[in-house]
Amino acid sequence: MDPATLVLKKTVPADQGKNRKAIEALSPNALKQSPLQFLPFDVLEDVGDDQEEEEEKPFLLCSYNQVQSGTYRSPYTSRLFTVDKAGKTAQIADPKPVAEDEKDIRNLEKAANEVWWPYVQMYYGWEGAGSVFLKKGKGSTFGGVFGLQKKSEDNGTWDCVHLVQVDEPKNGTCNYRLDSAVVMSIRPYKGSTISSSLNKETV
Repeated sequence: MDPATLVLKKTVPADQGKNRKAIEALSPNALKQSPLQFLPFDVLEDVGDDQEEEEEKPFLLCSYNQVQSGTYRSPYTSRLFTVDKAGKTAQIADPKPVAEDEKDIRNLEKAANEVWWPYVQMYYGWEGAGSVFLKKGKGSTFGGVFGLQKKSEDNGTWDCVHLVQVDEPKNGTCNYRLDSAVVMSIRPYKGSTISSSLNKETV
């Protein structure tokens, strides 16, 4: 486990977002290999009035779907949205044609989201938001993020992420690595906060 992750794990989980930003300000790539780089998630909830018609849904914001500073790609429609410092959003572009070598990974991402969204809604309710983002690697390798957040304005938050890396398949099988992290924070009554975190690696 890298030093930055160890430092972050020893801090108060309720302050995860603030501490993560402080570490990244000192060393932007310090948490590049850690699932804790994503937590807590930011969620783009305002995706327009034609949400149902266009099959658009609220989605998570992270480095895997960040096109440039303040601009993010929806995993459901591939439309681009901007998010300013005040949290206001605006759609800025329709989907661009997918490059030929990206079609398979985008189709796999779409299929993963079709499964992930009902799972999040079933187990975490309407307050839950979840997304899957996949990236093509060398050859047939790929990596991805399976993330979700449930936020209750009065009681706290639950953030969970699974960071997966899949190796080149050989003889019909392949090796994969899965790093998972959960950060939970609850406020049982005014003025008090209870928080906890868990990080697990599977190879």
